Amino acid sequence: MSQRLMLLVAAALGAFLLVLTGGIGTYLFAGPVTAPTPVGVVAPLPPPGLDSAAVQALFAEREAAYSRQIAAANAQLQQAYHVAPAATPEPPAPPTSTATPAGPPAPAVTSDQAARIGRAVARGAHLLRGPELVDFTGTRAYELTFDHGRVYIDATTGQVLYNDAAQATVQAAPVPAGSPAGEETERAGGDD
Repeated sequence: MSQRLMLLVAAALGAFLLVLTGGIGTYLFAGPVTAPTPVGVVAPLPPPGLDSAAVQALFAEREAAYSRQIAAANAQLQQAYHVAPAATPEPPAPPTSTATPAGPPAPAVTSDQAARIGRAVARGAHLLRGPELVDFTGTRAYELTFDHGRVYIDATTGQVLYNDAAQATVQAAPVPAGSPAGEETERAGGDD
């Protein structure tokens, strides 16, 4: 072994012996160790003049009161458990007929017809999403999404129920030719 390693082992052994000697010395000369009394935990003392039988009777009375409260709470819980299932409605009985229920009627207007109607009412707007069958305020309708808004067309009659795409295209109407913005529009290619 090298000298350095021997020096480290001797230092560690010396430190261990020093700590051990200090612990033994403290144990021998400090005297007996008493158990510390807990602070803040005070057992209630019985009133003067009560013997242990009276204390036992008080404890038994308190235990009986707690048992009655627990029994009353359990009875209330059991009563609530029995009332709760009666309050919930029973699921409806399955239909007795063997006929299969028909789904909603097929729309009289096709999606292609709805797309043509939508393009006609939203002039100049570009169709972003094709006709999709939706429920519009209780009516089956096709929803067409344009770059300026949406158009809803009744799926049974073909009537336009709502059209905010036309309002947006009207607001983006061309500027008159006499204004400076109109001249820029004419130079850029004019109206489509």
